[in-house]
Amino acid sequence: MNENQGAIFQQLEPLRGQAKYNQIKQLICDELVRLQFRPGDRLWTENELVDKLGVSMNTVRRSLDELVREGLIERHAGKGTFLKRNVFDNRRVSNRIVFLSVHTFTWMRERPYFGPIVDELDRSLREAGYELVTLSHTIDLNKPVDTELVLSQDPAGIILPYYDYRLKPYILGLQSLEIPLLLINEKLEGFAGAQFYFDDFGGGKEAAQYLIDKGHRALGIIKGRPKNPASDERAAGFLAGALEAGIEIPDGNIVQADFREETGYAAVEYLIAQSDRPTAVFCCHDFTACGALKKIDEHKLRVPRDMAVMGFCGFPLSPFYYPKLTTMKMDLPILGRQSAQWLIEQARRRAENPSYQPEPFVEKLPVQLIEGQTA
Repeated sequence: MNENQGAIFQQLEPLRGQAKYNQIKQLICDELVRLQFRPGDRLWTENELVDKLGVSMNTVRRSLDELVREGLIERHAGKGTFLKRNVFDNRRVSNRIVFLSVHTFTWMRERPYFGPIVDELDRSLREAGYELVTLSHTIDLNKPVDTELVLSQDPAGIILPYYDYRLKPYILGLQSLEIPLLLINEKLEGFAGAQFYFDDFGGGKEAAQYLIDKGHRALGIIKGRPKNPASDERAAGFLAGALEAGIEIPDGNIVQADFREETGYAAVEYLIAQSDRPTAVFCCHDFTACGALKKIDEHKLRVPRDMAVMGFCGFPLSPFYYPKLTTMKMDLPILGRQSAQWLIEQARRRAENPSYQPEPFVEKLPVQLIEGQTA
């Protein structure tokens, strides 16, 4: 039994457009992840769920029936309901690491963010005698996790390359496999595996301090993709850094964009048009910053004298690009290398002790200020 069984459910906003039993099913999954339930742990009784959630017994039973059907939980007459356990007795530990993604490995390698991570991950694992096996387009948010497909690869570890809030039931299904699980790029509260991600909040805060130290008081932000956790953390860190210096950034100086140059180009046009336009703009992505610089140049404004620009990511941009971007750099290969090292160590321990289960592990990697010519 999990020691958190009696914990009170967090209050979550209703999921609009979903049947009530589906909302309750999602809420139960969220709590099982948040409270770090392990395979074999006993869940709340039906009466406890009715009391805690304030819904009918029929709704609770239908929600649990769905979780049983999806293979996430199992009922034992006279004993209760349990997070489903998978049996691995006498099962050899392979040298295969399964990489789960909605994109192909080739697609990810061609991307400036994921490319250096997966290249270093692959290289480090191969050097240690492990094979990185990719399963692409296997994550269907409308279906339960296909555990049989994952198990058919005989994995020593599993990697999820990013986090989406809708993946919580999927992650729960993976945790039930009792295989070392690694989440890269985002942090998920209550996740029972390892998490490696960059300090987006700290980097945004340092960017604000840097621009303020340069004498800027009128600040602006061009945010990244909507509801993207990394972009939100970077913007929140920048706002916090400004507030510490006694500067409140008006809502009109915060523009929603995404991670493309053309959206940075359009967003900075809006900021330039403000009566009290910012003298420095923090972009939550390097590509957005590059688009902003192009539009600033079209307005015949001087960078950084008339308007300074900072980015975030530290991607290697063309050596012919001028001026050189000031940015917060993430060491992407290090994330791949440290992720591989964790997986290799867990596989080694599991080979020595088949019942070994890793403790939750979190590694927040720092970002580095790279001074260019734009701020």
